[in-house]
Amino acid sequence: MCALAYIAVDNYTNRIKVEKLNNEATAINLKTLQIQQQNFLAARQKRDIQILQERKEHARRTFKMGLHIALLRKQLTEAGLAPLDIEIAVNEFEKNVKADNSIKNVNGQALWLEDTSRMYFFECFMDLTNL
Repeated sequence: MCALAYIAVDNYTNRIKVEKLNNEATAINLKTLQIQQQNFLAARQKRDIQILQERKEHARRTFKMGLHIALLRKQLTEAGLAPLDIEIAVNEFEKNVKADNSIKNVNGQALWLEDTSRMYFFECFMDLTNL
């Protein structure tokens, strides 16, 4: 009887320890899951903000390009020269100024040379002299 009582008490204490360890592991796993979810949501929000910024910058640069083309066409017309077709001007612009780099770019849109870049001014000057 003593042996059975000892085995029963030992079994009970081991079961209590295992349940306590299981509850602690579950609590740790839930906390880890909550932290991972928060990190994921923060990274997702940061990515969404970056995508919106890139879209805004892309729209601004596209508008700026269109305005520059219109001003150059007007200046050429006023000077008595026949301006190039808009499609040709856009192709030249995309070939010389616009660069696609989807590695650094979150949403796969095009990257542009900085306005302060020497290459930007050089290529714009070279395009104007070739007209």
